[in-house]
Amino acid sequence: MALINVVDHRCNKKLCFYLRTIKIFKLTMSNRILSDHFEKTLDKLKAYFEHSGIAKHGDIKGAAREGFVQLFLEDTMPSVLEYATGEIIDKNDTRSGQVDIILQSSTSPKIKLFGNINISFNDYVLGAIEVKSNLNKTHLINSLELFRKIKSLERDVLVNGYSGWDDKKNIIYFKKTPCFLVAFKGPKRDTLLKQLEEYRKLNRLEIEEFCPQVIVVINREYDFVRNDGWLQDPNNHPGKHFFSSQGKLVLVFLYQYIFQLIDAWNKGFRAGIMPTGDFFKPK
Repeated sequence: MALINVVDHRCNKKLCFYLRTIKIFKLTMSNRILSDHFEKTLDKLKAYFEHSGIAKHGDIKGAAREGFVQLFLEDTMPSVLEYATGEIIDKNDTRSGQVDIILQSSTSPKIKLFGNINISFNDYVLGAIEVKSNLNKTHLINSLELFRKIKSLERDVLVNGYSGWDDKKNIIYFKKTPCFLVAFKGPKRDTLLKQLEEYRKLNRLEIEEFCPQVIVVINREYDFVRNDGWLQDPNNHPGKHFFSSQGKLVLVFLYQYIFQLIDAWNKGFRAGIMPTGDFFKPK
């Protein structure tokens, strides 16, 4: 695994906040079973994008979502995980708005509306995923606005667990619901970083208030992963908000991040109890 530093002179100093806060990895894990699987999964997703008509008709309702669920989530994640669409609510009846994919355990409570559309309790949501056929600037802003709403929802049940790197078994707590953004087609890496920074500055936000844990752009084979201690020791990259990978194994960090959330939940690594009574208090 070779480490490549991002060079400051690639951008204007005033606009390169994110460019100066990532580390980039080129993943090379040839001849490993899982590596081979995720390379082929990436190829399947690219082929689905072209053959399903999404590439020419990017507004086909639900096609991008369904392709990602079938070819990535259902083929790689435990069967105990559910992939509903719908809204997330907290104890104050604050609503998230429509979410493409809500991740939660099949044993967790929810309100089923019809088909695969649910109202999910934020206390039991493991993650929220937005899937875009073409991540233009408008779609990016809409996704960030949604993540901002989700991360503002109150939680009494905190997702937590042991990080994937820490031998001392320090526990990582998620006080805000984890979010993920997947794009079949998207901008160049530097362009996306600049757009994230523009949104942050315009809205005067901290990165934790709106930014997803993982962003994957399939056609350009790159990702951004929050340097939050869940997958790697954040002290390895001091001052860095992201680390990033490029190449055929671009789905690996997304897989690891979600898998560890599910594994921690299944092992009972969570704190707090959902205050059911609060949902029935008069407003």
